[in-house]
Amino acid sequence: MNSAPEPKSAKATQMATSRGLLWWLILLSMAAIVFAGLAGIFGWLINMDTLIEMNPNGDPLVRQDALGMRVFFWTGVACYILLLTAGVVGAWIAYRRRRNRMSFGLSLLAAVPIALVIAVFTYFIVREIAR
Repeated sequence: MNSAPEPKSAKATQMATSRGLLWWLILLSMAAIVFAGLAGIFGWLINMDTLIEMNPNGDPLVRQDALGMRVFFWTGVACYILLLTAGVVGAWIAYRRRRNRMSFGLSLLAAVPIALVIAVFTYFIVREIAR
């Protein structure tokens, strides 16, 4: 007779998924889609704004500044969309593997840039209203 306790199965040792975390990921996924679309629209507006300055008959220094601005802003837009995508996809993968803490941590990778954009726009709106 062996009196040693039997090891628990792999399913018994995994944490149960959280209902609140599920709703957080659903809302974050929807917000990430909206903000990625807004970032794409912002990039398109930058293209339209710098299109006039890219006139081949215009001043070459203005054209070079416009090209530099395009590169800078499109790099920012691409990094922003990459952060949103990495945060949401990574959080869902961790959620599927029942790693709640990792899932929440990776979701912050998308939530923090969204919160920063909201804070910046709120700041500028309040500043303009206060004038």
